[in-house]
Amino acid sequence: MVFYIWVKSKVIENLFSYISGYADYLPFALFLLFIGKLRSEKGLWIIFAYCSVSILGDLLFTTLESLPPDASRYYNSFLTFFEYICFSGFIWLSVRNKIMRRIILLFSLAFITFLAFYFFTAKRSRIDSIPIGVETLLILSFSFYLLFEMSNLIKDSYINYNYRFWVVIGFMLYLSGSFFIYLYANQLAPGEGRKFAVLIDIFYILKNIFFAIAMIICYRQPKPKNPPSSIPFLDLDVR
Repeated sequence: MVFYIWVKSKVIENLFSYISGYADYLPFALFLLFIGKLRSEKGLWIIFAYCSVSILGDLLFTTLESLPPDASRYYNSFLTFFEYICFSGFIWLSVRNKIMRRIILLFSLAFITFLAFYFFTAKRSRIDSIPIGVETLLILSFSFYLLFEMSNLIKDSYINYNYRFWVVIGFMLYLSGSFFIYLYANQLAPGEGRKFAVLIDIFYILKNIFFAIAMIICYRQPKPKNPPSSIPFLDLDVR
């Protein structure tokens, strides 16, 4: 019985691992499918770029083990940097308050400076736990503000009718769900982190599902109608 449960758990774990490996393809494909309607949305272009780089990273991941240790370090640091730029960039485009946009820019410059300082001064580790933790706290703070702003500005419909809501919820689920796992990853014994891999895979899949929902909602939204001409129509019968 114990062996059966163990086998079933391994099957489920492998299933989530397999699905997470292809999860980025869902919003990636939907954006290309609906590009005629979505191409005017700068925020969704950022999500498309994020998914594209994630796909390329997954394709290169199989060769990562054979690369020098420094290559793995560069790879992880780049992913942290690029993920933060994409997530904060989307929120910055979505926020309307000018003061908050400046705050996001200032904190982003500070984070990038910290990331560079950490890369050149910190001891080599399996994963950038501290930068990922700081990134998570910043993105979660920005996300909470954006949701607060949207709830105050959107009065004629529900907040979940706006595609930005689903993207931000995807950010929050993914980052908060994997926060403590990444934070203590370097303190775990080698191989012990695999016990929590299935949780990371689940939140990674959910993130991309919410991105896909955002693509569909944006596609289904009617285009804004052109305002009527201010010049009155004059039916002049000139003879």
